[in-house]
Amino acid sequence: MSKTPLSRGRRGTRTAAVLLALGLWLGDGARAAAATVLAAAELRGTPAFQAGQQVGIFLWTDDKGLHVRWSSDGKPVLVAGALYADKALGALTRFDSTGGGWVEPQGTSTLIFSSTVVTEADGFDLDLAEGCTVRLELKLDGKPADVNLVFAGDKLAHPPKVPVRFTYHK
Repeated sequence: MSKTPLSRGRRGTRTAAVLLALGLWLGDGARAAAATVLAAAELRGTPAFQAGQQVGIFLWTDDKGLHVRWSSDGKPVLVAGALYADKALGALTRFDSTGGGWVEPQGTSTLIFSSTVVTEADGFDLDLAEGCTVRLELKLDGKPADVNLVFAGDKLAHPPKVPVRFTYHK
């Protein structure tokens, strides 16, 4: 079958429709990817929360790096996840190692963690290099964390989606 301009046009239209549906047409892929990134400004400032009063995962950054805390509402909550960075991770400090669980580096740019909290908070502090891009996978009780239970910075902003993605800036 010979290809006429019309048949190429139809194929081009189908391709455009597929790409458009995937959000990849004319740079929409970049815009869609940007829409899933948590802005650095939203991560600034320490979030206010009371351990044992609220189920949530709290994230913030400052000149010292990334801080991650999790809390429950007095009932046991298992929080687990992984952090992937495009640069080597710096010093790691566990927030409360008395509650059990673990926070462990896996190589130079990956960190995994798991801990059950009831009335206390747990978490970690991590030094990050300037411009480090991070993907943070978060689970609550074995399921992907609901974005409404993830709070960023002192404004308690919710990320666009989980996994949380951001670029660290001091």
